[in-house]
Amino acid sequence: MAAERATRGGGGTGGSASAAAKDVILRVESLGVSWPGRARPVLDDVQLTVGTGECVGLAGPSGSGKSTLALALMRLLPARAVVSAGARVTLAGEDLLALDEREMVTRRGRRIGLVLQEPLLALHPAIRVGDLITEGMRAHRICVAVEAPERAAELLARVGVPDARGALRRYAHEFSGGMRQRILLASALALEPDVLIVDEPTTALDMTIQAQVLDVLDAVRAERGTALLHISHDLAVLGERADRIVRLEGGKLVHVTRAMSAAPSLAAAALALAETKDSASAVATSADSTNLLDVGALTVRYPLESNRGAKRVVSAVNSVSFTIARGESIGLVGESGCGKSSVAHALSRLVDAEGNVWFNGGDLLGLGGEPLRQMRRQLQLVSQDAGASLTPYVDVETLIAEGPVAHGLSNWEDARSAARGLLTMLKLPADAAGALPVELSSGQRQRVAIARALALRPALLVCDEPVSALDPEARASVLDALEVMRRQNTMSLLVITHDLSSVMRITSRVCVMYAGRIVEEGPTGVILSDPRMPYTRALLDAVPTGDPTRKGTRIALAGEPPSPLESARGCAFFPRCPHPSRDEVCTHEVPPLAAHGVRHVACVKQ
Repeated sequence: MAAERATRGGGGTGGSASAAAKDVILRVESLGVSWPGRARPVLDDVQLTVGTGECVGLAGPSGSGKSTLALALMRLLPARAVVSAGARVTLAGEDLLALDEREMVTRRGRRIGLVLQEPLLALHPAIRVGDLITEGMRAHRICVAVEAPERAAELLARVGVPDARGALRRYAHEFSGGMRQRILLASALALEPDVLIVDEPTTALDMTIQAQVLDVLDAVRAERGTALLHISHDLAVLGERADRIVRLEGGKLVHVTRAMSAAPSLAAAALALAETKDSASAVATSADSTNLLDVGALTVRYPLESNRGAKRVVSAVNSVSFTIARGESIGLVGESGCGKSSVAHALSRLVDAEGNVWFNGGDLLGLGGEPLRQMRRQLQLVSQDAGASLTPYVDVETLIAEGPVAHGLSNWEDARSAARGLLTMLKLPADAAGALPVELSSGQRQRVAIARALALRPALLVCDEPVSALDPEARASVLDALEVMRRQNTMSLLVITHDLSSVMRITSRVCVMYAGRIVEEGPTGVILSDPRMPYTRALLDAVPTGDPTRKGTRIALAGEPPSPLESARGCAFFPRCPHPSRDEVCTHEVPPLAAHGVRHVACVKQ
């Protein structure tokens, strides 16, 4: 207890010796936020300081008020929200809450920036990425107008967006969720703010790209003295990167600690999710021997138009094949932009695809009209961008109940009752049923999207990053709920995620994707304990542990992921491969997914 008191500095104010050693650039005093009609405030008397060049980690369970705090600091709360009297948010001594909106516009983005958790909601769908980034640079006169596109391309490349110049001409919906997250970060960095608030900036990123993006944020702090408020449920990430960690629970600031001293316990919290009563082999035993889904040579291409009108094609998924048995749960992992979400959208018939896909004995790609509508009840998708997938003006209970009613599975009364039961099972508060999506946190919206899909009792549930916005405790409860539903209803699961601990907890088999292809596949325990593909090894090595000393000791992947506009002549991973025996043989032909015992590996060096 003595050590804990020593790290708290100014009592419960969020101060510390670390903050005292730096000039305080951002100070939050007596900040409270509430919603009309809600019993408890979302934020209650929050006190916080952030020093120049300091990284303060903000942790806490889903719904604790983390994202609301970020919006309050930016003066972006919905009009219904009520900010407590006497609250102060001072940036370099200036009270932002006392400014009128015209004055705040000149500070927002330029002096204090924000990277939102749900990029699809933050990026304008009808404006090209280049204009999204450069419009702020021009408005705040960051550079000469003619230099803005070049600066934007440099920033996109820095955060790991391949073909950065080409990306400037594309729209947000043409990118994966992880790519959109990086575009939003580049847009915020372009304005060179004094304080940058990042709300779950790496939730949709695989571990290797996550490390790269976090390195960029560390470099910005070192180069410009930018203060960073890093909001995350990932305690291991905060343990490695933050100078201090502040914890919110129920809208109250309840704990402040030094990140370094907290690292061992944070690592334990992050790794605990992988521990479960039922092993991966036990998960496998509950699956039927017959296949519910049989995917053969699935290929997804997106047409693009260049600035000169020439037609180009993005090959997002290249001849992917896999099966899912009835009642089986498999994982699909890989870095942002590798094609995971395109697989999900192809199976849901949301994008055009080629290949052979048989679902429940029928030709899925050949369905149309009423048969396609009926199939969609049986095959449900939980989208990665939960906030964008929920109708904003419909309350949560109705959102969940309308599906069963539309498909004739239930009447409204029973459907609403079942909806409340699902919300309880997914550990959402009772008042969430009557709330609008905007009144919920990102993690709560994610659980609402899962409840809406489960309400239809599908044969196959495709979950695209289903727990990315959840803290470890909520994540574990949601994964357990999915496992219960799988066993009770013989439901199959395709879990698309970058979170390897979730894959270990809930799946019996895992497929690793890179550049649109599956490069390693096999039993989850085998693949994650003894990976053979060099890319899989790098993914596992990049998993944060909470130890700040590990940042420079991981396997480093040089270069960028290959552009989806280019066809690989050999192994797509060759330019970044750290394998000591790689040679010109790897450049001759695309390695097939060949059997090696119980696994399949696409590597000629195996």
